[in-house]
This record gives sequence, C-alpha cells and structure tokens, in this order.
Amino acid sequence: MKAENIYKEKTCELVSCYLLSQLNEIPGVEIGLYRDDVLVVLQQTPKATERIKKELCQIFKNAT
Repeated sequence: MKAENIYKEKTCELVSCYLLSQLNEIPGVEIGLYRDDVLVVLQQTPKATERIKKELCQIFKNAT
C-alpha cells in the first residue's frame, strides 16, 4: 500500500472519530459510521425526528 493511501485512510478514520464524537452528543440517537456511510436509528416522534435531523445537518455543516 502506498504511503499516500495510508494517509488518506488515517485521515478518514480521524474525521469519522471526530464526527462520531459530535453525533453521540445527541440524546436518543444510535449512530454508526463506516468510512463515508452513516447509519442512524431513531425511535422518536415525528417532531423529535425533525429536531434531530436539524441537529445532524448542523453538525455536518460545521464539519466542512
């Protein structure tokens, strides 16, 4: 494996860990990340789901 690929992989891991730490701050949400895939599990009311959606969007917006 080329050194460049290793750096890309490690960067991806670091960013994923950062995002996961931010996402885990949202109560009532189970979240999993793998590379560029995100899985979110909610058992909330539609109103609470919309609030959580806004929080998730804000976290990803702030990360860019």
